[in-house]
Amino acid sequence: YDANGNTIMDRPRSISSITYNPLNLPQSVTIDDTPSGMISSLRDKKYINYTYDASGVKHRVIHSSTKLDVSPTGRLTTADTTDYVGNLVYLNGKLDKVLTPYGYLQGGKFHTWLHDYQGNVAAVVVGDSVAQCNSYYPYGLPHATLSIRTNVTTNTPNTYKYSGKEFDTFGGTDLYDFHARFHTPSTGRFMTVDPLCEKKPHLSGYAYCAGNPINLIDPSGMNEVNVDYDTGRIKDFIESEQCDVVNLIDCNGDILASRFLDASGVITSATVETTSNGVEYDLYQITGDKNSTQVFEFLSDNIGNEFSHTKTTTVTDPEKNYVTTSGHSSAELGISGLSDKLSMGQTVREWTHNHPGGTTYPSGLNSKTEDIRQSAQFENSLFSQYQSKIYLPSFLNTETRYIPYTSKSTYNDLNLKFQTPRKLP
Repeated sequence: YDANGNTIMDRPRSISSITYNPLNLPQSVTIDDTPSGMISSLRDKKYINYTYDASGVKHRVIHSSTKLDVSPTGRLTTADTTDYVGNLVYLNGKLDKVLTPYGYLQGGKFHTWLHDYQGNVAAVVVGDSVAQCNSYYPYGLPHATLSIRTNVTTNTPNTYKYSGKEFDTFGGTDLYDFHARFHTPSTGRFMTVDPLCEKKPHLSGYAYCAGNPINLIDPSGMNEVNVDYDTGRIKDFIESEQCDVVNLIDCNGDILASRFLDASGVITSATVETTSNGVEYDLYQITGDKNSTQVFEFLSDNIGNEFSHTKTTTVTDPEKNYVTTSGHSSAELGISGLSDKLSMGQTVREWTHNHPGGTTYPSGLNSKTEDIRQSAQFENSLFSQYQSKIYLPSFLNTETRYIPYTSKSTYNDLNLKFQTPRKLP
């Protein structure tokens, strides 16, 4: 390792040298392709060279080999250059693949990825034929006897495998490109230290998905929110650059459950705020209806506290949303603090809050207070397209998850439609 903790030599894989750029991303890899007992100058060698932009996005990879030869130079060199331009992949200057979230177009044929529960590419289908089947060891190394490439004709085999990441087998390196870092599936470790490892002192800086690859995934770096499982309150918010995640952690800091989102930077903040009455509450600001719904449902389904999910629209952000909680099991007081923070011109499109106790109707039906009053406040804004809903968490024995209501709802009309569910044993 070097002084930054980056792997610079790996003898079991015949890697004699790795150099890094200022972002601690590998810049060059040298592989000895012949027995180590030979004189270094006589060995066949293989090289991998990487080119990135200033933000660390990979744009070019050159795989080259040198062999002893009778040519005037005494060596024969061959090289393949792969260029990445957005979702276009070029091989030696010619378009090779067009990548999509569902597979890739190559040679006029669409290659569909079929994923397993962790997002690993389990099979590649071309038309009505299976071009590739993959099975993996826990940390992503393809299982040789269970991974099959069929006779379906393709220009180059699929290289996107475990966690949907690109797998480079050149020279026996067997490296997964997780964007922020490279992963070695044979050891279950990253090659470099997590740049935010001081935020997680209970974990090794090289650990892949906290040493629990069966239950967790680790897309790469991420905006990470750690929530105390016992209290449901935010413990810390760690900013990074890839897919966002919300973790539930116990008193020892161990991760009990995680919810990975499909994008990076969508959880823009996770802070502790105070209402005008002096009540502390947690405030998550999240971009995108799908993303905020995933966070709200994950927290509601795993913690016995009330949470609010407020969807709003601004001139510059059509889906600027919030999740709040004051940490109580029978009340969510954070919504009053959020209401005071909403700016002029910010449209509230929907307000949903969960009832972990299983109550299927809003509070304040007769007195027009609490849930009904909050709904009326949003309904009385300048905009009429507004919805109020109750969310019943998944641990309740009910087929109905979302119950709509208005400020004019009565106990009778809601009670005729829904029965109070019971908690599962």
